[in-house]
Amino acid sequence: MSSSSVKSYSSALDPLNKAWKTPLLFPTVKPISSLISLFLKAGLALSTVFFFSLLLRLSISHYGQPYNSTTTFNHMLHTQRTQHEPTNVGHIVFGIGGSAATWHTRRHYTELWWRPGVTRGFVWLDQNPSDTDPWPETSPPYKISDNTSSFKYTCPYGTRSAIRMARIVKESFELGLENVRWFVMGDDDTVFFPDNLATVLSKYDHNQMYYIGGNSESVEQDLVHFYTMAYGGGGIAISYPLAEELVTILDGCIDRYAHLFGSDQKIQSCISEIGVEITKEPGFHQVDIRGNPYGLLAAHPVAPLVSLHHLDYVDPIFPNMNRSDSIQKLVTAYKADPGRTLQKSFCYDPLRNWSVSVSWGYSVELYPSLVTTKVLEMAFGTFKTWSSWRSGPFTLNTRPVINDPCEMPLVYSLDSVGNAGFRETRSRYRKNLLRECQREEYKEALGVQHIDVLASRFTPEMWIKAPRRQCCEVMNDGGSRTKESFQVMIRECHRFESITRTLLKAWFNTKIHEIKFEDEKQTDSEFQAKLESNIEQLESSKSEIKDQASDQVQIQIYSSILELATVLVHPKHSKFQISNNNPANQEMKNLDLQLELPSLEPTDLDAGTRSLNDHNPNKWGIELAEEEDDIHGD
Repeated sequence: MSSSSVKSYSSALDPLNKAWKTPLLFPTVKPISSLISLFLKAGLALSTVFFFSLLLRLSISHYGQPYNSTTTFNHMLHTQRTQHEPTNVGHIVFGIGGSAATWHTRRHYTELWWRPGVTRGFVWLDQNPSDTDPWPETSPPYKISDNTSSFKYTCPYGTRSAIRMARIVKESFELGLENVRWFVMGDDDTVFFPDNLATVLSKYDHNQMYYIGGNSESVEQDLVHFYTMAYGGGGIAISYPLAEELVTILDGCIDRYAHLFGSDQKIQSCISEIGVEITKEPGFHQVDIRGNPYGLLAAHPVAPLVSLHHLDYVDPIFPNMNRSDSIQKLVTAYKADPGRTLQKSFCYDPLRNWSVSVSWGYSVELYPSLVTTKVLEMAFGTFKTWSSWRSGPFTLNTRPVINDPCEMPLVYSLDSVGNAGFRETRSRYRKNLLRECQREEYKEALGVQHIDVLASRFTPEMWIKAPRRQCCEVMNDGGSRTKESFQVMIRECHRFESITRTLLKAWFNTKIHEIKFEDEKQTDSEFQAKLESNIEQLESSKSEIKDQASDQVQIQIYSSILELATVLVHPKHSKFQISNNNPANQEMKNLDLQLELPSLEPTDLDAGTRSLNDHNPNKWGIELAEEEDDIHGD
């Protein structure tokens, strides 16, 4: 075979050497305008297919029922543009359940918090309001609810208006409003605090399905209805994605639960079918109580105040005022510092052994004694249960209101609030005119006519942190304290700061007072001088002790000084002898404290133990965790 024949044969077997025709690889190039036209037609065809596929998918619910797909599509497009923007009041649509017959007598509650041009939503009425009175500009706009006569309602003790109220979330959703993240429903006597509501809702991802609210305060109501339900008067917050699914089943679901009493029960039952449970927020207040709401409001939890309801069914929240004016006063404080409204702070005056409990924007309680925080945080039982008018049970702990004024604090109510410099407020609280205790220890406290509270403004960012009650201190410098008034400063707590040390210092001052003035006529002047010198040493070092020494070391230091004082003042009657082996001294040397304490060793073990127990700070409720022993392995 010739070389040329071999080459031709090899080429025929090798596909890589196959002679491809050029037109297959490089077709004749058409004009640029034709290519552009081709691409445009292909893009238009693909876009059309995608658009109609998306509409078809969105128009079919999980239950095969159609709903407003245009609303959902617009919401999806807007969400993509604004999903990183923090939630604010403008993202909330309010649905207020009202009646044309009663709106004119209840609208003042809504108008307290409604801000035209800022808040969004509608009052949903059963019929058109009277033509004789124009609709007030200070009220939200209104809409007329759909006819619900075709729905079933079989609850023997309720009213059919529950059906109309339950459908407010559906009718609000179907309006197709843009830039909506949350639907919030309430009654026409619900007072919302919108900035705090936005702060609470901003903690949650509005692209997820959330159902947020609170329970009733009366256990009897929670038993009759549901613990798993957000009570409608306190407010129900539903995220857009949950509303999107809820509206597809709501009408049929309402008929399924025709036997249930209220709209909030029906809504919860339908949401339960979707599989979403309530997320409870303690700032939503149904106010299912009767009588005086003081105890409930003055013991508000560490959470933003979101809503108050049933204010027509309780006493005015401020003394000597009508309901409308009293809630207006609280709203005035809220506008000055929304996040701080009703927030509690406890502090002590170690010079006078007073306890102070501040409920910002509402009241201050002054106790002429040392009271533990566990007692201070508990609500006074000034109110009764909703249905039975009994003293409980409630979903919060209460303490009794005692008729003896010597067993109760002095109460000061909000008088005014205003600015006190850059991002600070000053609020004044005046003493309520009540029966007064005539005991000696109350005498100085009774002279205090007003208390001023200084506080930095509470920013919404603070609620992103783990909830912690802010700290406060009584200002005892010359310009802040008179016989008729004193000032309290509220601030963020320092690291490792607790009330324990303040209580400990106040306890020490009380015990020193007892030692100094007990049997004063028999006290030897020389020993008295030594005692005074010893106390001065402590005073010169107390700031260092407060900042550096541990709680256990402080107890050891204070207890040693008290026992030393007892020896110095009453040496003949003491059951102790002075030694130089006090273990607290080494601790104080480590802290560079110029204070050396002798150790006191009992000459009579039983007597010494009894004496030490007399100086035990735990008798004052100062409970400190004991240090754990180190465990060493073999």
